[in-house]
Amino acid sequence: MFDVIRAVATRHDGTARIAREAVEDFRADGCVLLELRTTPKHLPGEGVTKRSYIEAVLRGLEEAQQQWREQKQREKKQQQLQERQQQQQQHQQQEQQNQQQQHEQQQHHQQQQEQQHEDRDVKGGEESPVMDEDDMLVRLVLSIDRREDTAAAMETVKLAAALRSEGAPVVGIDLCGDPAAGQWQTWLPALRAARAAGLRVTLHAGEVPNAGETAAMLEFGPDRLGHMCCMTEELEAQLWASKIPVELCLSSNVITQSVPSLAEHHFREFAAAGHPVVLCTDDSGVFATSLSKEYALAAEAFSLSEDELVDLAAAGVRHAFAPDDERRRLLARVEAFRGRRLAERSSGAGAALRARAGAAGPCNYDLPIRDEMGPSIADTAAWKALQEHVVDIEQTHLKDLMLNQQRCEALIKEDLGLYIDFSRQRMTQETVKVVGDQGWALWQPVVAHGAVAVVRSQRGTQNAGRGTALAGRGVRAHEASQREPRQQQEQQQEQQQEQQQEQQQEQQQQQ
Repeated sequence: MFDVIRAVATRHDGTARIAREAVEDFRADGCVLLELRTTPKHLPGEGVTKRSYIEAVLRGLEEAQQQWREQKQREKKQQQLQERQQQQQQHQQQEQQNQQQQHEQQQHHQQQQEQQHEDRDVKGGEESPVMDEDDMLVRLVLSIDRREDTAAAMETVKLAAALRSEGAPVVGIDLCGDPAAGQWQTWLPALRAARAAGLRVTLHAGEVPNAGETAAMLEFGPDRLGHMCCMTEELEAQLWASKIPVELCLSSNVITQSVPSLAEHHFREFAAAGHPVVLCTDDSGVFATSLSKEYALAAEAFSLSEDELVDLAAAGVRHAFAPDDERRRLLARVEAFRGRRLAERSSGAGAALRARAGAAGPCNYDLPIRDEMGPSIADTAAWKALQEHVVDIEQTHLKDLMLNQQRCEALIKEDLGLYIDFSRQRMTQETVKVVGDQGWALWQPVVAHGAVAVVRSQRGTQNAGRGTALAGRGVRAHEASQREPRQQQEQQQEQQQEQQQEQQQEQQQQQ
C-alpha cells in the first residue's frame, strides 16, 4: 500500500493538495492539535528534492490555514450583518411601541442607535485577520525511513533544523518504515543530531518482535514511542520505568494484525499500569479512520467514561511537540470543553428534577427518574419497594436529617464514591445537588427518612448492588420512622379514652 502511494504521489502540486486536504479533514473532525508526519522524498526524475517536497507540504498546510481564516472572516461578517439586522428590527419594534412618546425622545433614541452602528463599522474595518481561539494547531514532523542509510537520515535532520530556523512549523523527527529493514545503529547518529538541534524525537518501536532493538530505543529515551505492540516482560518493566508516552493506534494495529483484536489491544495494559498514552490515527486514509473514530473505539472497547476520554485528549496535548505556551492554551480549551459538558449534563439532570418538582409540588419526589446517559435500575425489586414508601418530606423530618446528615454522607461516599450536598433550607429537587466522581453518567435520587442517596453510579454493577442495599436500608428506616408516630398516636388515644372514662365516673358520682 505505501509503495503504491509513493509511486503516485510524485508531483509538487499533488503533494500540496494532499497536505491541504489532510488538514481540512482533521479540522472537520474536531481536532485541535495536528502533528502531520511525512518522509521527505528525493525523486530526481520528477525534479523533486527533499527540500522541495517538504516545501510543497508546507504550502498545502498554509493553504488550508489561509482558507480557514478567510472562511472565519466571512462567517464573522455574516454574523455582524445578522446582529445589525436584529438590532434594526428591535429598534423598529421599539419605535412602534413608543409612538405615543414625544418626538424629541424618539429622535434622540434613533441617533444613539445610528451612532452605535457607525462605531461598530469603524471598529470592524480596523480588525486584522488573526487566528481565532478555536483554530487547529498544525505542526510537521519529518520522518526517517528505515531503508535509508546514515547520510540520508542526517540530510533529513539537517533539513528539519534548517526549516525550523526559517520559521516553518517543523517540530520533530520520526523513525518509521518497514520494521524488518535496517539496523538501529544506522540512524542513531542522526537521531542524536536531531536531539542536539532541539528537535523532538519519536520512534516507531515494538511493531514486530525485536527485543534488542526495542531495548536500545528505550535506552536512547525518545520523547515519544509509537505502537509498542511486542514486548517481553523485561521490556515492559523498562517501559513502565521510563514513563515515555506511547502513541497507540487502535485501527492500525488491528488491521496490520499487530494485535489479534481490539479487545486484546494493549491499551488496557497501559491504562492499568497508569502509563501515559496518546491516541493517534497512524494513517487515517490508509486505515479508513479518524481521530474521533479512534476515541469512539477506545470508549466502546475499554468502557471509558466521557471524563476519561477528555483525559486522553488532555494527555495528547501534554505530550505534544509544541512549546509550553501553546500546550497551556490547548489544555485550557480541553478543560473548557470538559466544563461545558459537565454543565450540560448537570443542567439536563436538574431540568428533569425541576419539571417533576413543578408537577408534584414541593418536597414530593416522583420516582424513578431515568437519565438518558445510562441504564436504569428502576426495575429492581428494591427500587419498586422503595417507591411504595416515598412520601412528602414533612417539617418534622428535617431535624432527623440534620442529625443524620454526616453519617449519610459518609455512607454514600463509602458505598458509591459519590457525595450528596444536602440543603439545610428547603428539601426540594432544586436544592439537592448530586455530584459524581467520574463522569456523571447516571444517578437516581432516593428519598428515605429525609435523606437522599445515589443508587447507581458509573462504576458498574458492584456499586449498583451496594446502592440497592442502601435503598433497602432506607426502606427499613422509613418503615421504622412510620411506626413511631402510629405508636404515639395510639398511646394518646388510650390516654384520652381513660380521661373521658374518669370524667364520666365523676359526673355519675356527683349526680
